[in-house]
Amino acid sequence: MPASFEQHLYPHILTQGNRRTSSKMVERRRTIKTGQIAGEQAQVSPLRFVSKKSAKADLARWERKFDAVLRPPTREVTVTQNAWDTLIKHGCDPRVVKSALYHAAEYASIAEGFPSALTTFFRRRDNLLTNVAALREQLQELTSLRCGSLWVTGFIWDFYRLREEHASFFAAFPELLERLVRILEIPRALSPKLYGHKSSEFIATGEAPLHVYVDETTGRPLTSKLAILLEAAGWAYGLDRESDYGGDAVRKRYRRFQEGSSLDYRLIRQLVRTYIARSQRGSFHLFMNSEYFSRCYDVAMDRLENTPFEERVRNWNKLISGLDTLP
Repeated sequence: MPASFEQHLYPHILTQGNRRTSSKMVERRRTIKTGQIAGEQAQVSPLRFVSKKSAKADLARWERKFDAVLRPPTREVTVTQNAWDTLIKHGCDPRVVKSALYHAAEYASIAEGFPSALTTFFRRRDNLLTNVAALREQLQELTSLRCGSLWVTGFIWDFYRLREEHASFFAAFPELLERLVRILEIPRALSPKLYGHKSSEFIATGEAPLHVYVDETTGRPLTSKLAILLEAAGWAYGLDRESDYGGDAVRKRYRRFQEGSSLDYRLIRQLVRTYIARSQRGSFHLFMNSEYFSRCYDVAMDRLENTPFEERVRNWNKLISGLDTLP
């Protein structure tokens, strides 16, 4: 099965510490849409937790800067304003366009620091695996200690009247370590030659909802106008990627994404259509984030927990069965 979904899903899932249960899918989806940080409900962003208050503040700061570019204190119509007005005249909702532009800028920001972050992740992961192996060996030495027929560890737990929940945790800990190792070994180290490609692919994933929304709403791609707005959105977010926002660069990046990550593209297209069919209620970029991961959750958890092949195939088929149908 293709692994293109997984490269976006694993960081999101692992940060939440979700546990597979026998509960219904609705319950599982509820756990992936929100998290708990210091007692505060948090909205999940692609690769990190962000509290609702912080997310709103970030969006407000970005919107102020973007509006300053969009409507400068001059009577002349700028290319950015012309691009914006073109989309609005063709029926695009300004709130949705702004949200989609913010979504794209957020992904581009993540991609900008991705190479160094990825290198750091694999170095720390390898160190952790080494430490886990040592801990597993030391734990085995501790729990296997006997004095004649007496199991020393069990005797000490009884002597000190260890609480049942603590004893149960200690007994289950070796299995938890094994699961931790399986999870940590899932990501494969990438060659530095692939960093640029993966970074560009991630940027395209963030830009795709905007492309699809405009195409679905207007019936035309309007790529040259989108490139201008994406550059302005990136600037407002604090990025310095002017060379990546030329009309040809944006067009080629989107085309490569459509052809090279067709399942991701089809899922994003389906989600955009669903959003439009629901009368475009709520934040577009938050809808895309939560629904994207929610739809793919079972597939990612199957990989994490070595689910039997037949069940993995069923969940995969469930995921892709409706991607090409209208909501």
